[in-house]
Amino acid sequence: MLTVVNTNLPPDPAAAGVLNDALGKVAAEVINSGRVSKLQKLHEALRTPRERGAPMVASDPRLAAAFAEAITRLAAVEGPAAETQALPMLRYCAEHVNVDDRAIQRAAGAFAKRRAAVDDARSYSIILRLQATYPSPELLQLARDVLLEMRKHNRFEEMVIFFSQARVEFGRDARTLTPYALAALENISSPDQRAQLMKSLWFTVQGEFEQRQMPAAARQWHLEYGDMELALNQLDKARERYQTLLKNKDLEPELMARVALRLAVLQFTRPAPGSAGEILLSVLALDKLPVEYKLAARLLGAPDQLRLEDLDAQLKVLGAPALLTDAEWDLFRGVRLRMDGNQAAARDLLAAAARKAPSLNFPKVTPAP
Repeated sequence: MLTVVNTNLPPDPAAAGVLNDALGKVAAEVINSGRVSKLQKLHEALRTPRERGAPMVASDPRLAAAFAEAITRLAAVEGPAAETQALPMLRYCAEHVNVDDRAIQRAAGAFAKRRAAVDDARSYSIILRLQATYPSPELLQLARDVLLEMRKHNRFEEMVIFFSQARVEFGRDARTLTPYALAALENISSPDQRAQLMKSLWFTVQGEFEQRQMPAAARQWHLEYGDMELALNQLDKARERYQTLLKNKDLEPELMARVALRLAVLQFTRPAPGSAGEILLSVLALDKLPVEYKLAARLLGAPDQLRLEDLDAQLKVLGAPALLTDAEWDLFRGVRLRMDGNQAAARDLLAAAARKAPSLNFPKVTPAP
């Protein structure tokens, strides 16, 4: 009956409003009766096309609130049966309702929160299963809470393992979790165990991205892993990793700029053959790179082209900082002051950079005394 009504509905907003009100009441009855699986059938009727023989409509946002309520109700149900119902429903919502409906996202977060305990059964893995099914900001916050709870109980190895899985499922958003993984690695006293965990972390994430055929994500992970090596004071390893990434012929211009700037700062921290200017030459030659990156490259790699006292005016014209952070710019200014021989001012700016970003993804530059 619903299919007939929906396919013959006149193009009148008032008629659509009447139908939507009726749908809301029917959906509420379905949920209250506990037959939440029937919601999908109801929604499929809405997706039936008006023209006979035409394919079913791929997506229809109607009933999103009802799906969110159904997931919320399931969150209160104990036992594995609730997850057996919730995951397929969320997958259906992602594919055929709305992939980023806030009510459904909050419901997914509530569902995970009831189950994400830090225990030997690793119940918190529900976060990753839900994120893979229906991504939600609430799930990222919950992942952060789980890492904090693990840290309280000194479950450092488990933190690194969970981070490796979260980095895949949450994508670049998981960068906010990186400080917790670094804290865990720093608290592992055995150098051999730490090295093994780092190796496992690298191959777990890289392998997943390769298997899922996500080369851009793999390149971004390559940069982030080098940043982790920097944070752990493994400067030579980080340099080697950046150099390998810089040779990748598919490297995006912005990622190339970020890699080159890291290598340039490393050159001042631990000099190696070559110069910062040589490293940054490839950045200055890029046609499609945003000007802010080129400005940073000129500041460090071509000091004769940009005076430090002119930098702020040029940043203002660009509306920057926008792509690089305030902390990164303070770092670049500090390095430039050091290049210019102004050690006292360099010391102040480098300290300011450290205060603004304690986990700054660049090597620490120690001003000369």
